[in-house]
Amino acid sequence: MELGSLSKKEKIKRLLEQLENNLKISELWSTEEISEEKFSSKLPFCADTMSYPEWLQFVFIKKMQMLVEEDGDLPSASGLFPMAQVYFGRAIFRYRELAGILLKFDRILKEDIKE
Repeated sequence: MELGSLSKKEKIKRLLEQLENNLKISELWSTEEISEEKFSSKLPFCADTMSYPEWLQFVFIKKMQMLVEEDGDLPSASGLFPMAQVYFGRAIFRYRELAGILLKFDRILKEDIKE
C-alpha cells in the first residue's frame, strides 16, 4: 500500500492496521491479555518482561492508536526495525513483511512534519 500523499497521522493509522494484521498472519498476535506485571519493566521495549511481539501488540500499537486518536505528539524516533533485528536475529528473513512495516514506522516517525 502506497502511503505517499497521506498526512503523517494517517500514515501511522494505516501502518498500525498493517502491523496488527501482519502480527496475526505471522501468528505472533496473542489472543489473551498479558499480566500487569509485564508492564512494570524499566527497560526499553519491556525487554525483560515481554517478548518483542507482545510489546508491539500491548504497548506500541495501543499507545500509538491513543496518540493518533487524541491528536497527541508522536515520537520523533522509534528504533522498531533495529529492535526487530535483535529480537529475531537471522530469523528476521522469515518476517520480511513485518520488518518492512517496522522500517516504515521508523522512517515516518523520523520525518520532520508538523501537523
